[in-house]
Amino acid sequence: MDQFEIEFKTETLDEITDHLSRLLEILNSVSGDTPEQSQVDEMFRIFHSIKGNAKSAAFDSISDIAHDLEDLLLKVKEGEFKFLTQRFR
Repeated sequence: MDQFEIEFKTETLDEITDHLSRLLEILNSVSGDTPEQSQVDEMFRIFHSIKGNAKSAAFDSISDIAHDLEDLLLKVKEGEFKFLTQRFR
């Protein structure tokens, strides 16, 4: 692996860490058991970003997990599933 690839992968992991920190902030800010639509939308965007960033850096496992979580949040947005934060606390 050359220096550019190492730096790119390191920066990608830093970005993913930032996204996950924001996700935790959102989850901790939910009042009650169900997040607001804007919070679900932001979580969806976070996983979408993680998916793309991870894929571009060849972190396929991270990309796959983010894709699955993005799909679940899409089902929440469409009303197929109910998101309960009590599962995360």
